Amino acid sequence: MMKLIRMRKKKEKTIFDMIRYYPSNPYYIKYYLYKQEKGKTNIPKDVSKFYENKNHSCFSNLDRELKGKSRSYNRILFKMFRGKCKNTKMVSEKDIEKWIKLCQKHKTIPDNLIYDIPTLRFVIPLNNSMDMDILYIYLTSLRMIQEHPGFVTNMLIVNEKSDMNFYIAWLLCSKLACENSGHNIINANSYGIRYDNDKISGLDIRQSYKLNKLIQKKLIKATKCIYKGTRWNVTGQISGNWNSTNMHKVISKQLIHPKVNEYMNASEKDVERIYKEIKNI
Repeated sequence: MMKLIRMRKKKEKTIFDMIRYYPSNPYYIKYYLYKQEKGKTNIPKDVSKFYENKNHSCFSNLDRELKGKSRSYNRILFKMFRGKCKNTKMVSEKDIEKWIKLCQKHKTIPDNLIYDIPTLRFVIPLNNSMDMDILYIYLTSLRMIQEHPGFVTNMLIVNEKSDMNFYIAWLLCSKLACENSGHNIINANSYGIRYDNDKISGLDIRQSYKLNKLIQKKLIKATKCIYKGTRWNVTGQISGNWNSTNMHKVISKQLIHPKVNEYMNASEKDVERIYKEIKNI
């Protein structure tokens, strides 16, 4: 008499399975402000006469310095350090190049970024029409390379292996691959939270929508002088009190459904209607 062997159905992999958790690195920021002659694109080696930040944990004093007495700055040099990254593996030079190109495509790093990856030096040209929030987004996209290398690695994986929208991927990877979102452009406090049975809680894609719209608006209407702008508050502008209608249990197919592209490009008039349709997928 033959015995019937019951085969266990193999679990189908989802978008969540692509993301791997890596510990984050300590906060350490070093930057210099200086003026460079118009047309020059080299990265100076001698920084002894440049303004150097005293607070190495964040960019908290940068906007004050730009709006202070020294209004002649037109460059910010952001220096990273491999030696400060002891918790996890640093992003490879090849992946840093990929990350810069990906962010430039989605406007979170400027097209005119000047950089030297082997020495981990990155220069953002400043001008009077650059909004403070846009500058913070640029700097945060760069600082992720050092502080949250797992975030950058996972963003590249999701971009290469799925059709997920860049801004939704930013939210998801912040949730699953960062220990702390205190230095982020999106509010996704997670401290290494994982998903359960193809569901993840507390992920509201309206933050991704508002981040996308904020960048579009700030770049199109770039008329506010950088030195006179208000203090930056990106996360405050894209967060909101949406607890009553939050997507408490998001499944992977909701995040990669074609409807999401319609949602991300929707007008403010139609966005809530499309959001509800995604919730019911």
